Amino acid sequence: MDEFGFIPEGAPLALRMTPRDFEEFLGQEELMGPGKPLRRMIEEDRISSMLFWGPPGTGKTALARLIASKTRSYFKELSAVTSGVRDVREIVEFAKEVRKTGRKTILFLDEIHRFTKAQQDALLPHVEKGTIILIGATTENPYFSVNSPLLSRMRIFRFEPLLPSHVETLLLRAIKDRERGLFAGNSGVLAKPQGESRTESEVEVEISPEGISTDYLRIEDGVIDHIVSYSKGDARVALNVLEALYNISDVIDGKKILTLEKVLDVTQSPTLFYDKTGDQHYDIISAYIKSMRGSDPDAALYWLARMLEAGEDPRYVARRLVICAAEDVGLADPFALVIAESAFRAVEHIGMPEARIPLAEATVYICLAPKSNSAYLGIERAIKDVREKPPYAVPLPLRGTGYYGAEALGHGNGYLYPHDYPGHYVEQQYLPNELVGVKYFEPAETDLFFDEQKEVPNMGKKIGVIGAGTMGSGIAETCLVAGYEVVLIDATEELARKGYERIEKSLSRGVEKGRITPEQKEQMMSRLKYSADYSELRDALVVIEAVTENMDVKKEVLEKVSQAVSKDAMIGSNTSSLSITKMSEAVDEPGRFLGIHFFNPVPVMKLVEIVKGENTAPETIEKAKLLCEELGKTPVIVKESPGFIVNRLLCPMLNEAAYVLMEGVATAEDIDTAMKLGANHPMGPLALADLIGIDVLYAIMETLADELDEHKYRPCPLLKEMIDKGHLGRKTGQGFYKY
Repeated sequence: MDEFGFIPEGAPLALRMTPRDFEEFLGQEELMGPGKPLRRMIEEDRISSMLFWGPPGTGKTALARLIASKTRSYFKELSAVTSGVRDVREIVEFAKEVRKTGRKTILFLDEIHRFTKAQQDALLPHVEKGTIILIGATTENPYFSVNSPLLSRMRIFRFEPLLPSHVETLLLRAIKDRERGLFAGNSGVLAKPQGESRTESEVEVEISPEGISTDYLRIEDGVIDHIVSYSKGDARVALNVLEALYNISDVIDGKKILTLEKVLDVTQSPTLFYDKTGDQHYDIISAYIKSMRGSDPDAALYWLARMLEAGEDPRYVARRLVICAAEDVGLADPFALVIAESAFRAVEHIGMPEARIPLAEATVYICLAPKSNSAYLGIERAIKDVREKPPYAVPLPLRGTGYYGAEALGHGNGYLYPHDYPGHYVEQQYLPNELVGVKYFEPAETDLFFDEQKEVPNMGKKIGVIGAGTMGSGIAETCLVAGYEVVLIDATEELARKGYERIEKSLSRGVEKGRITPEQKEQMMSRLKYSADYSELRDALVVIEAVTENMDVKKEVLEKVSQAVSKDAMIGSNTSSLSITKMSEAVDEPGRFLGIHFFNPVPVMKLVEIVKGENTAPETIEKAKLLCEELGKTPVIVKESPGFIVNRLLCPMLNEAAYVLMEGVATAEDIDTAMKLGANHPMGPLALADLIGIDVLYAIMETLADELDEHKYRPCPLLKEMIDKGHLGRKTGQGFYKY
């Protein structure tokens, strides 16, 4: 024990009521209850460096002073607000000297988070060598405010706000204790040495519906409740308010009269009628939940404020948020549960008053979210059957097979593994025989998946992509991101494998940039298959052709696709300019064929041109629109015409830029710079031509020339020269620029 036994004359009530033993220490039962590790460390005088982390007034300094009264070590105290490295060095020098006598030195550093990094570093070697035992106290998250090397050498003990019952007990103790409490006034008090019996008398207290009465004061009913509520679990605040109220109260008939009116003046806050264990508690939380369920954010925020201002534990409110998100929002917006859970975690980490912000955010989100209780009703129906009906046997195919002898018992026989089937789904019985046909889950119209099931009844989850080049790989990647199973087909398995590798490389870049997680990438790649065998398309309900821009090649591919897929499959071509009607001649049931033109790079570009040929059925157009929306694209509907919309307008400009270069009007760099700065284009025309592909641009211009005006759309001869040299743009490493 050091100089901390003496409480100076005129000390405030909060200091005078410092606990003298474990029995007087309130709260933190998880740390200080009988047999708990921290209490045993103190009782056995085996103190190691530690950090007390928690809100103000929860007993951090009080516990440090209790340690001072119990330990045989020297105990020194500093506040990081008023102290510096020089003070620490003085204590270290003292510790080195007394260490020679076999005694240790404990340094209690209050508000340790206020020390700078350099100041905290000054403590590190002395903690490391055991010269001092450091006990720090902080209200800030130590993982952000205390240096990691120092933190790793300290045990962290988290202090929670005191319960209302703790604060009320402390206030009554201050009223009863004649030696240290309110009655003691400004007299200096000497704390009795450890082990010496105390003889101070307690004030007799009478508690009635009118309030509290002793021989020296009378407290109106509601005063203590208001102080407890106002303190929000902070013992120091509660004692300071009580002392301030006592000092300003009037004396009538020899007694101080502590009134509700006076305490409201002291706290400058209204009285909030809210009893955490009574009707008001349950009425207000009920109003809060019903306001969220009823989608009224204004009412919900009001009831939330009522609870928080009255001192309700924010964790209790957060728990109700999580329940409401699951029960009342449910499958209409599953993300509401994530928001509510995040708010709960934020409350645990930051505490009040800042916790009000994530609580408010989650409250408003739940209010504004669509509502569904389908999951809640489903589990209630299932529980009702479980309670009222016999425990039916698990069907043999569903029984576990992970132990010796299971196979001999027939366990697992007949089980169909869903991942071996198209769409990763297969019909089989999962309920007991006695419950076959029972429906526990009935989707609500607001459920997230309800509209998808309703609007896309025939849209399968497997898509075939023909052509593993730049466009085909981009289309396949986009489908994977949207959740589809994809089979990538090309003329040879080697070409198809290159497309597979291109997709894997692109997704890896997404992982590096933080757009997707490694697990998401692996999950996507598990849904991608490559092949040269068209029979792999047999169960695909959508196939998109993305081979070279040549009518004969495309027709040959489409004929193979038409023979491989079912009659219900939708077939689309990614052509950028060719006739959809002519291509449909190669397709059985031409009504299911259309143009579905993506733009490069497919994962980035949002536009898709849906091209209606002369034979394309209206329902095929609708299916294509739904597919584009599923892929996160914006579709535009185009009547069949050479070049459609974008290429009809864009490619002549790129072609003219090639003429300008060929004629020596300007360099490629200056042409692109002029269009970027003069026309506000994000990319110059020649760089864009390299991105599209010189061969693709040439093919589009040939088509436009053949179908429209040969002179107006004649391809620039420079494009043909580049194709002959193999300079096709980015995909070959050289076009108008080198890559």
